[in-house]
Amino acid sequence: MPDSRRAHASSATSPAPCPAGKRFRTPEAEPASKTSAAPGSRGSRNVAAPINAAAAAKRAAHATRPDEEARARRAAAGSVRATAAPRERSRVGVLVAVLAGFAIAAAIIYVLGSALLGVALQDDRPDAQAATEQEAPAADAESNESARSVARFKDGDTLDAMSYTYSITQGEDGAYIFGYQIQGSSAAPVTLFTLAGDPVGFVCLDSQFYVVSNTENGFCVQSFLPGDGSMPVNFRTGEVTVADLDLDGTELLLTDTSGKVYTVELGGAA
Repeated sequence: MPDSRRAHASSATSPAPCPAGKRFRTPEAEPASKTSAAPGSRGSRNVAAPINAAAAAKRAAHATRPDEEARARRAAAGSVRATAAPRERSRVGVLVAVLAGFAIAAAIIYVLGSALLGVALQDDRPDAQAATEQEAPAADAESNESARSVARFKDGDTLDAMSYTYSITQGEDGAYIFGYQIQGSSAAPVTLFTLAGDPVGFVCLDSQFYVVSNTENGFCVQSFLPGDGSMPVNFRTGEVTVADLDLDGTELLLTDTSGKVYTVELGGAA
């Protein structure tokens, strides 16, 4: 009986003979999923479960992807910085060049403007000098006109105005008269009016004459505006004796025998 069991077992486990001309092929191993026992079964006691290589590789790939992405991002960031730095340096260089160009252009414009301004001032100087020279005679003429606006009797002065020559002369009766004659004429002056006293002189302001004389009571200023039927007016009187007269703008300056100066504003009411 034991021999029959052993013979049956050996016949069941021995491979079948291979036909002639064919290679012997060993039976393929069963998949691990079929041969491995389920966890918890009796056959899995003290035996480790087989490792699924595809799943492990997939898990490893998923586990390492964030690190690779981080490294890729770091690498990408490093390449961007590496390329951005030359660009920034090139932009700074361009900006410096542009600013330098503006500075040079401004300097050139300033130099040219200064030169043109100097030339213009040089051109204007002769004109200004000529204008000054032309204004000088005019000022001298005005000063001379102001000087000629005062006539002192003791000096025998006369005044020319409105194509006539005005003067103070003494008549046959010994009285002093204020008269006029045509400029350049040798004829006797035409009498306009008789002075109030002994003449000191007269001034002319705005075509109006102011004749100063001394009376027994002091001085008298007579004003006269030439015209048909005009008559003299006693413009101002005083108790002092006048020795000299002068004109300062619109003020008549009267100096008495002691040297004291009195001011009379001309053009106002008497």
